[in-house]
Amino acid sequence: MAHGNETYLLGSPQVDVLECQKHKSMIDMTCEDCEVFICSTCAKKSHRKHNWRPISTAATLIKRGLKGSLENIEKTYIVQLDEDILKASQQIDENTKLCELEVQSFSIIMMQSLKSLKKLRKSTRKY
Repeated sequence: MAHGNETYLLGSPQVDVLECQKHKSMIDMTCEDCEVFICSTCAKKSHRKHNWRPISTAATLIKRGLKGSLENIEKTYIVQLDEDILKASQQIDENTKLCELEVQSFSIIMMQSLKSLKKLRKSTRKY
């Protein structure tokens, strides 16, 4: 039975063919229950009541599952993020306009106050 911590002599699993330590045969299966790579003899003997598949089949199923997950993310989450970004952008624009109106209003009030203070100052100089 193979373990998941092998080192690859040539740097890649595609170059090195794993060998079952127990049966000295090529690893060509995966036990879904134990989540380990096994040889055909292991599948027939010590893993016979488990769910196992050829590595190529397991890889295809995993690839399909990942592709489906990615499509789901793209359809659901990215669309939602785009909508949230649009709403946030609109809110920022609205807040900017409201702030500008507040500044204008405050400016008008300040100008009126200054005019009133100038009038008051002129009237107090007369006395």
